[in-house]
Amino acid sequence: MMLIDLGGGSCEVTLSERKRIRETISLPLGAVRLTGEFLDADPAQADGLARMRQLILRELRRAHRKIEPAGVKLAIATSGTAAALSDACLAAGKSASQRAGKSARERAAVRRWLG
Repeated sequence: MMLIDLGGGSCEVTLSERKRIRETISLPLGAVRLTGEFLDADPAQADGLARMRQLILRELRRAHRKIEPAGVKLAIATSGTAAALSDACLAAGKSASQRAGKSARERAAVRRWLG
């Protein structure tokens, strides 16, 4: 099982196996931190978004190497930020599939995958 606690300043990822913590890592990927560091205008500027994406990808690669999440059967994300991201992904998935003319069955598959 993987537990992801996405806060304002950081994101903690904990991998457990058979009721024991196997690995944990803290990433500097909190919502408030990223906003303050990269998104100083509204709407966000392309260069800030690009730099933020680079940091996120770099940190996720580092976490993936340390955690090695292959075989994880369950992932749980906690926090208001995680809930907001889940809602946004679900809405984006619905919108994208509807715009693409996907069938009801395909939209249902997207919803199951997202959440």
